[in-house]
Amino acid sequence: MRLEQIAPHDVKMSCFFNNNRCNRPSRPIIISCGGGNTGATGLPGPVGATGPTGPTGPSITGATGPIGPTGPTGVTGPTGATGLSITGPTGIAGPTGPTGPTGATGPTGPTGISVTGATGATGATGATGATGPTGATGPIGLSITGPTGATGPIGPTGPTGATGDAGLSITGPTGATGATGATGPTGPTGADGVSITGPTGPTGVTGPTGPTGATGATGPTGAAGLSITGPTGPTGPTGATGATGATGATGGAAATSFGSFFSTASQAVNNTTFPLQTTRQAVGMTINNATGVVTLPTIGTYSIEYGVYVASGATANDAVSLRVNGVVVPGTSRGLENNTMITGSAIVTTTAANSTLNIQINSSNNVTFLDNDGINGYLTIIKIA
Repeated sequence: MRLEQIAPHDVKMSCFFNNNRCNRPSRPIIISCGGGNTGATGLPGPVGATGPTGPTGPSITGATGPIGPTGPTGVTGPTGATGLSITGPTGIAGPTGPTGPTGATGPTGPTGISVTGATGATGATGATGATGPTGATGPIGLSITGPTGATGPIGPTGPTGATGDAGLSITGPTGATGATGATGPTGPTGADGVSITGPTGPTGVTGPTGPTGATGATGPTGAAGLSITGPTGPTGPTGATGATGATGATGGAAATSFGSFFSTASQAVNNTTFPLQTTRQAVGMTINNATGVVTLPTIGTYSIEYGVYVASGATANDAVSLRVNGVVVPGTSRGLENNTMITGSAIVTTTAANSTLNIQINSSNNVTFLDNDGINGYLTIIKIA
């Protein structure tokens, strides 16, 4: 069944059945109204001729419409393959930049521990070095010869010695040389003769020396020549070592009794013994440090030195001295003076075992002994015999 749509006004009643026509419209339509089978499709009709081209319509460009909204961002494309990386050759180094300013000096490190090692054995003496080149010759000094002094008188001719035995030649003393005569003209050179040297004869016995002639008068002194000192020449080689000197006399025996005592703390002493708080050494003797009294067990001769530093309190009549067994040693008394180190020495021979020795302060009031930079009193004793 085939239905072709038509406008309503074109349809009045059009149906044809068994070729009956009624009210045939201006446009044919076909309505299949049930019943028989649809016939086969007929062959297409021929293509009609192309109608003429209609006239070109007017060209009217409409107004541009508004810009539409921005579309959504597109999906990110896949990452491209990594490009080929080719490192070029290293360029030529640029010029060195200017030196930067010197940095501040760092703090000084702590002082290292100084440990002096034992002195090594003396090394063998090295070979003598080659002699250096001779220095350049200095300029020739100006030589000014003074006038020759007058010739002294000719001494008398000595007597002719007696003729000796045959073969002995005894020459008497030579007289003074006479004045030189004028030089004669040079003669022609003779032909070369045959030179035959005979054997040397035996040396004759030397005759006795004749008496010395009188000394001629001294000529006047010539003018002083100009002295120009040339550069100093190189030092000559060291001379050979001299012979070892004789061994000296044997020294005395080592001391068997000695002591050294001192004090550093401030102390006030008034007319009593001087305390010595510190013992440095005490061999063959003892000390009471609180009183400064030393006991000498053996009889002998002792060399003694002492000193005290007065800080303040000393008056004109105050003094210091050495005492043996409580008695002042003659020649050891010294006046005290403020801010002064007072020293003394003596040779003392004891006459009894266990003799005592001490520094004694003789004062009318307290005297202060103090040295801020060192000791304020000391006593040294050495037995020498």
